[in-house]
Amino acid sequence: MNNKNDFLKSKTNPTEKLKNSLELKGLENIDKALKDGAARLNQLGIPVDDECRLQIERYTNYPKEKIFQDKIREDRFKERFDYENRNKSLGEQFEKLKTAFLQKHLSEDFIICRTTFFDDVFNGIDNIILDKKSGNIVCALDEVCDIHSKRYEEKRQKVLDVNRMGGVKIDYGFQFNPENKKIDLTPIKNIPLFFLGLNEKSVKDCIKQFGSNNFQFDQGILTYFIQSLKYQADLLNNVCPKNSEVSKRISDFQKILTEIINRYNLQQNKK
Repeated sequence: MNNKNDFLKSKTNPTEKLKNSLELKGLENIDKALKDGAARLNQLGIPVDDECRLQIERYTNYPKEKIFQDKIREDRFKERFDYENRNKSLGEQFEKLKTAFLQKHLSEDFIICRTTFFDDVFNGIDNIILDKKSGNIVCALDEVCDIHSKRYEEKRQKVLDVNRMGGVKIDYGFQFNPENKKIDLTPIKNIPLFFLGLNEKSVKDCIKQFGSNNFQFDQGILTYFIQSLKYQADLLNNVCPKNSEVSKRISDFQKILTEIINRYNLQQNKK
C-alpha cells in the first residue's frame, strides 16, 4: 500500500481485503516455489540462495581477490538499493515471479536462475537461461514493469544496442555438461540479452494467481512471455552481426522457442 488512505481503504473495504489476502498468499507461494527450485539447482551444483539468486561467495574456484573486491562492491550496492526491504518493490516481486513462473513451466527444457546481485547491477542481467540439451546459456533476461513508459523504450533500445555489440557478459555464470551433468562455474560472454515486461496490474494479477493452478491463466501468461521472446529473437537475428557468437546463440534460442510454441500450443498471443 502506497499511503495511509490505501491502508484505511483496505481495512474497511472487503474487496480490498480479499485482494490483499490473495496477493500475500501468492507471494508466499512464489517464495516456496523459489525455495524448492533452489534446492534442485543446488543439487546440480549451481550455488544459489533460497530465492534462486547466484551467490558470489560460493564461487570458490575464482581468485580470492576478485571474490573479495566484488563482494564489497555488491554489499555497497545492496545498502544503496535498500536490499533488506527489497520485497516491497514491484520490480523485485516481478523478478521473483517470472523466475518461479518460468521454472514451473519450462524446467523440462531449461535451467533457470537469477544472477548474482553484482551481475544484476553491473551487467544489467536478472536471469540466466541455459538449454539442458546443449548445455549452453541461450540468453539472459532483464525486466521492466512499466511497459507504456520512457523506461520501457529505453530498455528496448538497450537490448538492440547490446546485442549489436556482441551481447552481455556474466561475471558469475556457469556451464553445464549434459553428458555427465557437471556444472562448471565460469564467466560467460556474448550472451543474447532479452527483456520481459508486464504492467503493474498484470504483475499483481499474476502474483494473486500463482499457485492456484489456473491452467487458462497460466497458459495466457506463458504464451505472452514466449511470444515476446520469439518476437525479440526474430528481430535480433536480423540486426546482429552474421556468424557472430551472439547470433549463433540467438538462432539456437529461436529453434527452442519454436519447439515450445508447438509443444504447448502457444500459437496465439492471449495476453
